[in-house]
Amino acid sequence: MILGSGEHRYKVVEKWAQLPEGWEFKDVAAVACDRQDRVHVFNRGEHPNLGPRLSIVDREGKLIARLGGEHGPGLESGRFIAPHGLAVDSRGDIYVGEVSYTEFARLYPERSIAFRMRSLQKLVKVARKEDPQ
Repeated sequence: MILGSGEHRYKVVEKWAQLPEGWEFKDVAAVACDRQDRVHVFNRGEHPNLGPRLSIVDREGKLIARLGGEHGPGLESGRFIAPHGLAVDSRGDIYVGEVSYTEFARLYPERSIAFRMRSLQKLVKVARKEDPQ
């Protein structure tokens, strides 16, 4: 299928992302690309045993990393409750935004809303090519 017109025509690439069996990008909240043309996908769709997560795929669609989600939703650093937006800076650091109050009362009925609520996390890239090993 071709979308657009004139100089702005694009072909839809079906099943581009090469995800593990049974996975799909459900309820995608944000997408960003980095300087190496890797695609960062922040989603909150339901999967067995996974919470909201940030998946990183290369330009060919191969999954190269997944951040968060392994232990379900959460307030701990590196875990997410309600993905909403993301950006990747020129150094490869990732900024993830969340809708702070979404689902909080249902997920954590024993905690007050004021308990460690945050709406932005910065994930600093630790291993860089220019870093000494």
